[in-house]
Amino acid sequence: MSKKITQTLLFDKISVSKFKLRKKIINIRKKKYFEIKIGKNFIDILSKKTNLSKNKIIGGYFPINFEFDCLQILKKFYSNGYGISLPIIKRNHQMDFYKWDINDPLSISSFGIPQPLKLKKV
Repeated sequence: MSKKITQTLLFDKISVSKFKLRKKIINIRKKKYFEIKIGKNFIDILSKKTNLSKNKIIGGYFPINFEFDCLQILKKFYSNGYGISLPIIKRNHQMDFYKWDINDPLSISSFGIPQPLKLKKV
């Protein structure tokens, strides 16, 4: 068998195993998704442990496909006076973060991910 065919078969096996792993992880996330709750003192504890000052901007993401819903945490940070930013993914899969207020509308990117409409890069 040629080296090229062997490499192709190896990559096909890797792709299949990655697909199966992703599917398994998504199924686990679906089962646990609604069980995760954020405690009332979470922000205070986290702020003290990390020494966050109010002039810091917290980066987050808008969860899709049963990813951990960090919006609860972002909203708590926002209500405690912290700035929030969300990523916009560029074509080369690099991310830039842009300021986002909880009440600002979002648009849907070409990747199907909600992202800020207002573009104030942080």
